[in-house]
Amino acid sequence: TPICMEGFHSTDEIPHEVCIKRLNDSDIYILVIGDYYGSKIGKCKIKEKFGCKAKCNGNISCTHCEYRYAKSKNMPRMCFILKLRKNNSENVKENNIEDKNNDNNIEKLKKFKDDEVKKSETVKYIKSNNYKKELVEEIRKGLPNNLIKWMSEGRVRLPNFFGRTEELKKLFEAFNKYDVLCITGVGGIGKTCLAEVLLSLKVIEGWNIIAIYRESEYISGIGYHPFKKYLLSREKENQKNEIIKTKKFKDKIYFSTIAEAITGRKWDANQKPKDILKELNNKGNVILFLDDFHLADEDVIDFIQRYSKELDRAKIVITSRTDVKVDRYIAYTLKLRGIKDKNEYYSYIDCLSKDPSDEEKSKEKIPDKYKNIFMKISKGHPLITKFLVENFGRVPLKKINSLYNAIKSLGGDEYVEEFFKRFMKEILDNDELKTLCMLSVYRTTVD
Repeated sequence: TPICMEGFHSTDEIPHEVCIKRLNDSDIYILVIGDYYGSKIGKCKIKEKFGCKAKCNGNISCTHCEYRYAKSKNMPRMCFILKLRKNNSENVKENNIEDKNNDNNIEKLKKFKDDEVKKSETVKYIKSNNYKKELVEEIRKGLPNNLIKWMSEGRVRLPNFFGRTEELKKLFEAFNKYDVLCITGVGGIGKTCLAEVLLSLKVIEGWNIIAIYRESEYISGIGYHPFKKYLLSREKENQKNEIIKTKKFKDKIYFSTIAEAITGRKWDANQKPKDILKELNNKGNVILFLDDFHLADEDVIDFIQRYSKELDRAKIVITSRTDVKVDRYIAYTLKLRGIKDKNEYYSYIDCLSKDPSDEEKSKEKIPDKYKNIFMKISKGHPLITKFLVENFGRVPLKKINSLYNAIKSLGGDEYVEEFFKRFMKEILDNDELKTLCMLSVYRTTVD
């Protein structure tokens, strides 16, 4: 959510202290400098109150103060300078009421831009007459790349996203080189979540999404929570979503489902797959997202294999529990495994321990020694970890010393049922599944 001065309410607090307080609530600082320096704040009072380490005693503008504070905190920054008129003092004087007869303010603005910002930042100049539109476009183009960089440096964390920064970075880089991105891995490993974070970044860049999902009612939830929350809010408000269009299937992805999602019309069996591809390409800057691609029928698989080479201004992102056979020259495949980073895994457990209805209120805190046990049992698998955290306190901890005992002690039929659906039912074919069920009746050990 963007925070800007236009959205501030009237209050009895000192203006620049309100700005710094709101800046502390932010993850990223975006600076836009025009031809106006702004009102000065007088003597600085934020050093003691907010621990500002900038070498400054005040007598600067509010915006100047914000910039120095953000820089002193090593806050991620993007800086833009508007070049709306000729860059000379006379024009600045003529066009700014407060600075008109104040050469000191004009000099401060020049030093702010030249001696501080331009020497410390890679600045983007906005020169168009339609500067607002150009500014928005530049932010949209630059923000996703910067987010990946800042996440890798540990300066920004996306909400509800743990241990997948390197994988996200690989996908983001591969997006510009390949037409098809495939994320594979066992059920519950986080494929949909990772894909939806990528899609969220691409929406910022201006891409539209056509998403094909399976109808599911897993108690653990699926995908990236903020992304799903956005889709749900649009559905509840009955708002037409032009940016992200979704279509659901029950047990299998049929070509008719994809065709209807792309064209927005009822499927005509006489329509050729190549015509559907043409409509997809004509949309421009669109991503076709196919979740649970292992449930695709032969026509869908054939469509992807045969026509993905002819994509133009369109991309395809796929998640699948099985390998996707697409030409390796146009497709990038990322096989997803458990969370390996210990700190990220522990943070994930802490997030799961919070009460979803009240983020300040937490469930029973899980000691680090048990987090370590969970990591060994689950191999960093997000869904198994979620089951373990949900059942923490219900099951004697001495029993949770192996995956077998952890699953056996899940504490509820609904958990066992979901584990069965997402780990076994779709991995094994019907004959294998029937054989396994039969052998279990006879208590026969199955390797």
